Amino acid sequence: MDMGIGAPKETVTVTLEHGHIKLMLSKKQEVLDYRMVDANPRLFREGMVSDPRRMANFLRSALDEMHPNVRGVFGVVPGYQTRMQNLVLPRAKGIDPKLVVPREAQRTMGVSMDTSFLAWHRLPDTMENSQWLVLTATKRAVATLNVTLTTADLKLMAIELRPFALSRAINRADAVVAWAATDGCEAIVVRDWLPMSHQAAYWGAEPPVEGDVLVNRITEVTERAVVTYDQQNPNTPLPEDTPLIVTGTPVSRDPNVAQRVAVTLGRQVEEIEPPMLLPEGFPVHDMIVNLGLALWTA
Repeated sequence: MDMGIGAPKETVTVTLEHGHIKLMLSKKQEVLDYRMVDANPRLFREGMVSDPRRMANFLRSALDEMHPNVRGVFGVVPGYQTRMQNLVLPRAKGIDPKLVVPREAQRTMGVSMDTSFLAWHRLPDTMENSQWLVLTATKRAVATLNVTLTTADLKLMAIELRPFALSRAINRADAVVAWAATDGCEAIVVRDWLPMSHQAAYWGAEPPVEGDVLVNRITEVTERAVVTYDQQNPNTPLPEDTPLIVTGTPVSRDPNVAQRVAVTLGRQVEEIEPPMLLPEGFPVHDMIVNLGLALWTA
């Protein structure tokens, strides 16, 4: 879902999560600086910015402190309205994916082209079928980010779906990944470096979700992602020894969450080793999506 031009020498990534503005400055595969700024939770709704003007003021102030000359940034689609599905089509000559994929996505996923952006990636064919990874994001989610950045006098160089940033940041060809924020979570199954199955849940930030409730909700969403992958790939189910990675800001606050999710799912939890040079004390779990965005441009 590239919307821009080639990457500059230095890359600034922006993610807006409930109650937080997260900024990171990098060059190639080195993190040079970062900021995680608290933002009024009332500025968010359904995982997206509800007041772009006020959020833009906070964002511009934080950026001016970190890198005052920046004008272009890379972002991730906010909220939990992203969808992903493996679409199987018969192998036949003359099939135009620009016509067939949108039609089939509307039929099988209920996607409306009036309200959603649609993109797709071709996967290896089987003997009888062609396979496509179909990706959607609501126009509303993209617009909230774009309006916020424009109001802050920033250009959105490119925008990406969160599952792709996560799959890149974990630096593993195969994994089950659970990412949580204050107001929801997402889970993906990564095979051969690509996110092949995706599930998300939004639960809001009031009252705070933590402890057993947080563990149960992350576990449920992650289990759905694995089940969906196995259903869509009956000939190559996910191996039981595929490692689990649990990340996100709530996990940085309570590291026991990851181990408890792993025990419930019967999988081995592993730590993240991003392929980047990080400053001492860098909060990997908090900045994991920014890391994935930066690797996209490195």
